[in-house]
Amino acid sequence: MARVEQLREKWRQLRETDSLLWLITLGHTFTHWCPATFYLLLPFLVRELDLTYSQAGFLITIRAVANLAVNIPSGIIVDMIGRRGLLMALALAWTGIPYFMVGLSYSYFWVVLFMAFVGVGNYLWHPAAMSTLSEKYPARRGFAIAIHAIGPNIGESIAPLLVGVLLLFLSWRTVLFVNLVPGIVIAFVLWKFLFGRLEARAASSRGLSFKDYLTGIKKAAQNPSILLLVFVAGMRSMTQQGLHTFLPIYLTNHLG
Repeated sequence: MARVEQLREKWRQLRETDSLLWLITLGHTFTHWCPATFYLLLPFLVRELDLTYSQAGFLITIRAVANLAVNIPSGIIVDMIGRRGLLMALALAWTGIPYFMVGLSYSYFWVVLFMAFVGVGNYLWHPAAMSTLSEKYPARRGFAIAIHAIGPNIGESIAPLLVGVLLLFLSWRTVLFVNLVPGIVIAFVLWKFLFGRLEARAASSRGLSFKDYLTGIKKAAQNPSILLLVFVAGMRSMTQQGLHTFLPIYLTNHLG
């Protein structure tokens, strides 16, 4: 009976979830849609530009290094500026733009350059979205974050299937162009119809000073539990990125 009651409570929470949470989740879906798509398109890029495995791997490496460079500053920007609605809309638009530019590139130099920017939107999205959910749903924070986490699973599950179908009719470059459209549309919806309330609330609250933010980062960096979590997350990411990057290329080269 207790289990049944828990399920009923979860179902009640799900029904009472407002459009803000669902739209933020939809935006989160798109931020993971583009990377999931690119892994499937990477073998076509490698073949067209005649890249080696090392050159293909460097594309993912430069993206990861750039992501590291913008990760902490993006959190600082969100906390100090506070305009999370606008920042989320910009993050969505920016998620697809670098991939769009990769589709326009015909030399390895330009592909590398634009790959350095593909993570900016994704890493700007997360601090803005997570802080919004924590503020908007203080009593249901875990539930809101769980719903938000559904987005990547949906994006990473559907994107390869849809892209596989699109590749039957379109070139890999055209698929990258098409990918930009949903991000622009969702960004407009989030900015236009929902986030006036968030901007008004953000304007009425004082953000962190830069000094306070650096103090918080220093304390976090001295916490052994956080350092262990960072290490484990890094190992997981290294394994996942290796498989995502090289398995499609290997299958394409050796199994046609």
